[in-house]
Amino acid sequence: MSDRWRHPSYHVGFDKHVDTLSASQQAFAYLLDEWIRHPQQMVVIVAGGPGSGKTYTVTSCLNRVSIPQLRMAPTARVAQRIGGSTIHSALRLKWSKGSVLFQLEKELEHETNPDVCIEKSAVLLSEFNCYDAPDIVVIDEIGMVSFWFVHWIIQYFFGKERPMLFIVMGDPNQLRPVKASDNVFGIPLHFKIQRIDLHESKRFTADYMPIIEQLRKYVDRNDETGCLTFICNHFPIVEEITSDILKKCTRALAYLNSTVETYNNFYLVARKVKKRLKTGTV
Repeated sequence: MSDRWRHPSYHVGFDKHVDTLSASQQAFAYLLDEWIRHPQQMVVIVAGGPGSGKTYTVTSCLNRVSIPQLRMAPTARVAQRIGGSTIHSALRLKWSKGSVLFQLEKELEHETNPDVCIEKSAVLLSEFNCYDAPDIVVIDEIGMVSFWFVHWIIQYFFGKERPMLFIVMGDPNQLRPVKASDNVFGIPLHFKIQRIDLHESKRFTADYMPIIEQLRKYVDRNDETGCLTFICNHFPIVEEITSDILKKCTRALAYLNSTVETYNNFYLVARKVKKRLKTGTV
């Protein structure tokens, strides 16, 4: 084992886990190690496209260290995936009609001046009330959260006056938050940032990447017609996914989660049937 990974905070096997990560993913492990050995107030952005392993890189490393953590996400589904809770529940923050956050989102939805957004949303600092005492705070899918909201969450935890590592993960090309002008990828935070960009895709094969990149360009330009035309020229468009279609299909580019689930379930069932036939079971 390398002496680098002999710190008491690391679980047994952390060094072997780091060896399984890609080159860009290992950059996070080394940054985490730097913070563990020299604790300080630090903000880290782990950025990358779909399939680059943002969530896996961060959570798999943090699962192997003995340090108090708080993991949050803007939605319950994402929060469950990382073993955490929603931002609102973790910070005991009301989001109902008439609440401070509700009024701020309504007021700042179309505000384009970052300084005005930060100034007007400062009231949030007195609204947060986290019962946990973490040394590491994580927020996944940060692109879905307004930059001013993130700013005050960081201020809140950094106000605890102890070294804290604040980690956010997200896709820089993701659509901007619905009720805000921009996120942390569009508006720089008022903190020193360490950014790690993940380049290798773990989800898409190489022949899909040019298609994904082209689709991103259409989305960035808000060119719906161009996007749909491109898709129609490269993929057959069907009204409904049926077993007849799936029998002829080995790969799919799907927009809806329900379509992906239908596609996956079909092949899971087909694989079980094929296995039973080979073993002679019924």
